[in-house]
Amino acid sequence: MSMGSAEPDGHPSREPPPSRARKQAVRSLTVAAPNEKAAGRTPQEEIAELRAQLAEAEETLRAIREGEVDAIVVSDSRGERIFSLTGAEQIYRLIVETMKEAAVTLTCDGTILFANAQFGQLVKRPIDGILGHPLTEFIAPDNRVAVGALLARSRTEPVKQRLVFQAFDGAAVPAHISSNVLDQPSGTSICIVAADLTDLENSTELIQQLRRQQEALQDADRHKDEFLAMLGHELRNPLAPIANAVDLLRRAGAANEMQRRAHEMMDRQLRHLVRLVDDLLDVSRVSRGKILLRKEVLDLASLVHTAAEDCRPLLESNGLQLEISLLNMPLWIEGDQARIMQIIGNLLANAGKFTPKGGRVSVKVKAAAKGTACITVTDTGEGIEARLLPHIFLPFHQGARSLKTPRSGLGLGLALVKGLAELHGGSVRARSSGPGKGAQLIVTLPLHPPPQPAGPPPPAPVQGSAIAPRRVLLIEDNSMVVEGLQMLLQEEGHTVESTRTGSEGIEKAKAFKPELVICDIDLGGGMDGHAVARALRQEPEVAKAYMVAYSGYGQESDRLASLAAGFDEHLRKPIRIEDLRRVLSQLPAAPV
Repeated sequence: MSMGSAEPDGHPSREPPPSRARKQAVRSLTVAAPNEKAAGRTPQEEIAELRAQLAEAEETLRAIREGEVDAIVVSDSRGERIFSLTGAEQIYRLIVETMKEAAVTLTCDGTILFANAQFGQLVKRPIDGILGHPLTEFIAPDNRVAVGALLARSRTEPVKQRLVFQAFDGAAVPAHISSNVLDQPSGTSICIVAADLTDLENSTELIQQLRRQQEALQDADRHKDEFLAMLGHELRNPLAPIANAVDLLRRAGAANEMQRRAHEMMDRQLRHLVRLVDDLLDVSRVSRGKILLRKEVLDLASLVHTAAEDCRPLLESNGLQLEISLLNMPLWIEGDQARIMQIIGNLLANAGKFTPKGGRVSVKVKAAAKGTACITVTDTGEGIEARLLPHIFLPFHQGARSLKTPRSGLGLGLALVKGLAELHGGSVRARSSGPGKGAQLIVTLPLHPPPQPAGPPPPAPVQGSAIAPRRVLLIEDNSMVVEGLQMLLQEEGHTVESTRTGSEGIEKAKAFKPELVICDIDLGGGMDGHAVARALRQEPEVAKAYMVAYSGYGQESDRLASLAAGFDEHLRKPIRIEDLRRVLSQLPAAPV
């Protein structure tokens, strides 16, 4: 329906045209037949149109009721016709019949005098089964009490509210209704226009359901991350004494070739297990943006060479040949050294996993177009099916397993490569000509301008027995961890004391006056490592000691919490002898 000004002369009419003496310009209503529901519209677009139609219908009835309209222009398949409002009831019915909304006319006590076809569709009843019946018969039982108040209010003011109708099949039909009083020569009646809200409320319920599902997924994701953190902690606790025992065995030396090979195997598998635990936690942190990069300007060629040489023993022990192709000049990038090494190591480990004995793995670094550098790892392994290429960088994804191509690992290595490369502003892609034809993984990273010349490098840490003996206090409630660390440190010539609880550690520190305190965070006895650090910093005898937090939890938030509590450093279990030597080498010189 639309409202405007029209001259009635020249148009067919059933009533005489309105008098120009009464109105110089005739305000008209154009009534059009309802359109079918358009396909492909969003719920928001349908809701907006529904509201517009309802507002238009209300305005039409208000204009008729208050005498603002002299004529009706009806536009349908037969063209346009003009009707005067001398017979208001007839015109009212014509308008109501062509509305998209449901409408009924009631007596003041609620008996239905007139209903349009849309109302019949709303309650799924024929019109002759509606007229003469009380409105409450078509209202949901729990809404019938509200009808009396609605009719009473409608006699004095327009009313808008939500009302639930009940269809013949028992279905509840929510609707937004608008009621107005109609004063006609035949008597006072009440008109109710109803807009079906079923689609709207279904859409709202769907949105709420999706929101609840999203919240449930977020909650599940949070619980997953908490579980992974706890899993990492629980796995690292037994790894710590195993790592210490392997270090002690290596220091003791092998009595024969078999023992030497056994020690190497244990060390290799231990490092593999630690790497799996790290990957499990890192991939979760990368996906949530919890990885904090410690960026510096790095020579990518040098990093690739170091990482590849670190992987060479493992690859060669599996019967693989490693080829390294580097530029004869630095290739500068800006990145986190540990994370770039992790990218390279994971690429090489992945290539080794999928290449059978006698195969070849090569790594190449070069400058590429648009100011980027490329790390390319190529293998002669089993290749990748085309259908799997888009999925190999997803967490926990691996190709089909078979007896011929058994796989180890969790399917996290390449997912972590992708996440870390993107954190550095780079990307990763894979190529393969198909099964049995090997694979190629290419990481692209942005180049960086060369660094400014720096002063002479700091002296390298002194290794092994050259480190001056120190007093070390261990605060750890796991006896096996304590025993392993204590033996390692004593083998290095240091004086070591240990306690099992935080309160005992504080008392021991006052008497022992350690230069280095290594304290577990998750201590028993009612006092955690953070509380121990804060207390020790308040004790004059030990306040200046170097304090190292020692924990199975190793996220950035854990490190920051340790530093805030007063620790100088946060190390993740298991601590290897290399970690201990590094920490001891950087302590201030002992007083003479």
